[in-house]
Amino acid sequence: AHGEGLAAAMAGETAKFVLVTRDEFNNPKGAGGASRAIKLSLSSSSSSSSSTSITPTIQDNQDGTYYVEYIPTLLGSCQLSVLVSDGHVMGSPFPVSVRAGACEPSMCEMVASSSSSSASEFVAGRPIDINVQGKDRCGNPCSTGGMTFTLNATGASPFSASSNDNRNGLYSFNIEPTVAGKYVVCKLSRMILQYMISSLYILFFFFSDGHNIRGWNSC
Repeated sequence: AHGEGLAAAMAGETAKFVLVTRDEFNNPKGAGGASRAIKLSLSSSSSSSSSTSITPTIQDNQDGTYYVEYIPTLLGSCQLSVLVSDGHVMGSPFPVSVRAGACEPSMCEMVASSSSSSASEFVAGRPIDINVQGKDRCGNPCSTGGMTFTLNATGASPFSASSNDNRNGLYSFNIEPTVAGKYVVCKLSRMILQYMISSLYILFFFFSDGHNIRGWNSC
């Protein structure tokens, strides 16, 4: 077997390689028909309990070679096992480095900043830090930037804010509402975080519709 997908891949993205079947004397078989006998599994090199069976997409070229595609979900240093008729092919398991895929807004999550990790109340006129953790379609944290998020809040005094890209997968908002009251950031179907505040403070409700960046990037 050979191809880039046997060495590197992105979580949630298609990885590819070519499989060449051979007989017991290491001669290319020259005929197809083994698609159903090809099986893949991916395991984490750092955890023996992290292993997943993969359903590959296989193109039988009818000459003993097969184009194989798979989509990894695990992240980090992994081992890709390639089996034909329950036997490992030469070189299997292959060490594969899987990095996080492209940022998927529907999987991103809001995370507490160091300055407000334990805060449940905020004072009007004082800065509030909000962070968004970028994640790929498999829910793995992204480690690079490149996205732009917009926070749109309605309530006592509506406002908008654009994110700062920290280039490490985190996006931060620094806001400073001056009017106390209740605020809703994209009022959609499911609440993921709530800040309770008295009449002298600001009240935030954060909602998610399960499709947008927790309801923020397209109100």
